[in-house]
Formats: sequence, C-alpha cells, structure tokens
Amino acid sequence: MDKVKEELAELAADWGDAAKRQEELGDVLFTCVNLARHAQTDAETALRYANRKFTQRFRAMEQLLSAEGLAIDSASNAQMEAAWQKIKKQPSG
Repeated sequence: MDKVKEELAELAADWGDAAKRQEELGDVLFTCVNLARHAQTDAETALRYANRKFTQRFRAMEQLLSAEGLAIDSASNAQMEAAWQKIKKQPSG
C-alpha cells in the first residue's frame, strides 16, 4: 500500500503534464494490480466487482433523482452527489 501511495504522489506531482500524467497513471494501475497479487486477489475480478457495484449505484441514483422529479441530465452536481451519498448509505449500496 505504501507503493500505491508513492505512485499516487508521483501522479499528483505530474498532473499538469499530459504525457507524464498518462505514464504515472499507468504506474498507479500497475501498482494496484501488483497489490492485488500480494493480497491473493484477482485484479480483474475485483475490477469487475467494482464496475458492477458502480453501475448498480448509478442506476439507483438515477431512480432516486427521478423519484424527486429530476432527470440525471438536469440534476446539479450537488444534487447528484447528495443522491450518490444517500445510495451508498443503503445496505445494498
């Protein structure tokens, strides 16, 4: 985890340079995959799970906003964030 923090710091330091940002982001991703290996976790499976969880939360956020009379494309960032946080607090969120 220390290596992930180190790589994230390098990414933050080079954020303003597009080429360096891409390189450093690649290093972050590579380091996260290596962390998964050390955790005896399949990185691809973990990413699929995270994608599935995000999709479920996003759909739930859309439904919550719709119930409040808002379409996702007309909701403000603050409204979407509030809905997102509400969804995350739910047991299945």
